Amino acid sequence: MKAFFFPLAILLLFTYGSFSLQNYIQKSANQLLGFISQTETSLDDNEWPESQKNFLFLKKHWEKTKTFWSLFMNHSELEAIDQLLAKVLYSFREKNAHNLLGEIEDLKYHIKHIPKREEFTLINIL
Repeated sequence: MKAFFFPLAILLLFTYGSFSLQNYIQKSANQLLGFISQTETSLDDNEWPESQKNFLFLKKHWEKTKTFWSLFMNHSELEAIDQLLAKVLYSFREKNAHNLLGEIEDLKYHIKHIPKREEFTLINIL
C-alpha cells in the first residue's frame, strides 16, 4: 500500500507545482503586458517623457521577473525579450515612433508567447 501512496504523492506534488508555476507565469506576463499597454497609450497621446517613464518601469519590472523565469524557461526566449527591450530603448532615444511601435508589437508577441509555451499540456509534455 505504501508503494502506491508515495508515487501518487509525487505526482500530485508535481501537478500542483506545475499549475502554480503556470499561474505565476501568466500573472507576471499580464503585468508586463499592462506596462506595455501604458507605454503605447502614452505614445498614442504623443507624450514621449511619460511613455519613456512607463517603459523604464517595464524594464525594471522585467529584470525582477526574468530572474525567476530563468530558473524554469528556455534562456533563448528570455534573451530575445532582452534584445527587444534594448531595441525599444534605442528607438526611444532616437524618438523614432515608426520603429518603436513595431518593436513594441514584437515585444508583446514574445511576452504573450511564453505562457502558452510553458503551459502544462499534453503537447508540451511530449
